[in-house]
Amino acid sequence: MTDFEGLRCAVSAGDGVVARFPGVVCVMPAPDQRMLVLIELCQESAGSAPGRLLARRIASWLGGMGETAEELIFGTVASTGDDGLAVFLTGPMRVLIPDLDVEISGTESAAWTDRLIARPDTSVVLTAAGVARPLDATRGLSDLRAGVAPGAAAVLLPVDAMPVPRTQEPRARRAPARPQPPADSSATMTVARPQPPVESARQPAPPRRAEAILGVTDDQPRPPLPTDAPAKQGKPAAPPKDQAAAPEDQTARPEAVGHLCARGHLNDPRSHFCVLCGIRMNERTGVLVTGSRPPLGLLVFESGLTYTVDAGYLIGRMPDADERVRTGALRAITMDDPAVSMSRVHAEVRLTDWDVELVDLGSSNGTSVAAPEQDWMQLIEQQPYRLAPGTRVRLGNCTFVFESPSGVR
Repeated sequence: MTDFEGLRCAVSAGDGVVARFPGVVCVMPAPDQRMLVLIELCQESAGSAPGRLLARRIASWLGGMGETAEELIFGTVASTGDDGLAVFLTGPMRVLIPDLDVEISGTESAAWTDRLIARPDTSVVLTAAGVARPLDATRGLSDLRAGVAPGAAAVLLPVDAMPVPRTQEPRARRAPARPQPPADSSATMTVARPQPPVESARQPAPPRRAEAILGVTDDQPRPPLPTDAPAKQGKPAAPPKDQAAAPEDQTARPEAVGHLCARGHLNDPRSHFCVLCGIRMNERTGVLVTGSRPPLGLLVFESGLTYTVDAGYLIGRMPDADERVRTGALRAITMDDPAVSMSRVHAEVRLTDWDVELVDLGSSNGTSVAAPEQDWMQLIEQQPYRLAPGTRVRLGNCTFVFESPSGVR
């Protein structure tokens, strides 16, 4: 297999943006000011194997956008460091492997498509439905090594698979009328010469290049992040209308004490990255402030359902019958369990300050957890267990993963 950094990145012309950083290529085929945030997420995640980390950060950011996320058309292909690629697509974005007759679309799921695939030895196309002939870009020697460029699609392919275009010599050189100095071949060489070598392009271009392409200047404010809308979820039970204003209602964003990122988003004081915009927290002032607490992560179920962790949940076969759900104090996650391996009210997801805790509520078959790089263990009944990012949870025959870009373990 070819190393990801050794792949050429041919750019297909268009009005959108193509960006490349170490280990990741992203495409937004049409102008969208949200690209500024997404490019920074890609740039902050860049490295030798950013695929899984980048997918978690984008999913967490999308989780706070609510219905506006449905309008986003965006895709990334990133290295996983093990001869694999992490594909993340929203809307009609597609990844095509023409030689293998493979197509992955962002419309395959209700929210977004997140897939791990083996890295092929042939071309990989990141494009959107309706973009005409992106493979035409491979006829030239365009090779985006780092930074941001205008375009509508990207084609990744090994160096030895890149076709070399023919260059025509001027007729005057074939049959010169009289002796003359050698023709200047710089124009021909410019066409055949690759873009600047890797050594001179290792430093990613600053996001300001993206601002210039999208027409955003220093005099224009960055687009606000829609952090108050809940993520697209399965179908959690809504509290009755007459209970919507109950004092214990957790749908109102509670306040917490934390640090502000450079853009003014409140974060867990232990966070390494802002959970809303993804930038590093080393730019913070270090002063603790009180503000509205953002979502703390996502519950990603094996069925594809995703729930934003911005309130407490009850999980089970019949959580709607619980008084705390009826009064709006907790939300319900109702699981389809034909084998009856799960209790009617099996477990609770509880938010305590900046921590997400899981509590087994005396279920018949118990609740098991596996923190990253650890074995499965069964929870003690009614004893809260703090979920770290990447923790897997098993309730009967159902499993989910807690994801958070904060980096707090």
